[in-house]
Amino acid sequence: MRHIIPLLFLYLSTISINTFAQSPVTDSTGTVYYKVDVPPEFPGGDNRLVKYLKKNFQYPQEALESGIEGTVTVLFTINGEGGIENVSTISPKLGGHLEMEAIRLVRSMPKWKPAMKNGKGVPAQCNIPIEFSLKEYYSNKKKKVYPMF
Repeated sequence: MRHIIPLLFLYLSTISINTFAQSPVTDSTGTVYYKVDVPPEFPGGDNRLVKYLKKNFQYPQEALESGIEGTVTVLFTINGEGGIENVSTISPKLGGHLEMEAIRLVRSMPKWKPAMKNGKGVPAQCNIPIEFSLKEYYSNKKKKVYPMF
């Protein structure tokens, strides 16, 4: 049975996020964990993750000019020390540099609190679907809505 972090759906100006820890989880010895005691966590929790992504999100110019939108799902590993590794996209390619922007966002995140198993940090896979919405982008731009920190 897979260990799943409770589904988190958060609405951002142009991003929605779902975060899952997926099995199997392996440590440096190759041990596969199908359950962890504590799932990985962004520093400060989910609200801080949303603020971080809002602050650092940039809709790619090529996608804006070409009218490209959609969801890019980024798969990554939080290692036993909380670092981000093995970042890739697992959704169909949309183009317009949307995949590059989604990967850039994830790679630029600070260290997370790692998943814990028996009191030790262990690697865990996560995925974040990032929604690029032209309607929301232009709506917020027209309203001059900017993230408040």
